[in-house]
Amino acid sequence: MEAAGLMNQFPCLVIRGICDYLDSHKNKEWQGFAAITAAVYVKDIICQIRPSSIQAEKKLSEIILGLHDTVKENQDLAKQTLDHTKKQLKA
Repeated sequence: MEAAGLMNQFPCLVIRGICDYLDSHKNKEWQGFAAITAAVYVKDIICQIRPSSIQAEKKLSEIILGLHDTVKENQDLAKQTLDHTKKQLKA
């Protein structure tokens, strides 16, 4: 659940270890096993990635700067729209 919003911001893959059935079997006993299984799976996936394909990807700092610029543009647009609406209401 913690990574749900993350995927909307930049390309990523979320691996979760599932340990709860949400029934009478729910307990914390299996949580560690689920985490280890997810970690081993992620390690295997990472070992399959070629370094050259990683170098071709955008850096996280570039993505964040792009998001910052987008937020600023939206703030400016919202302010202009609000100012325009206020002028129309006064007229």
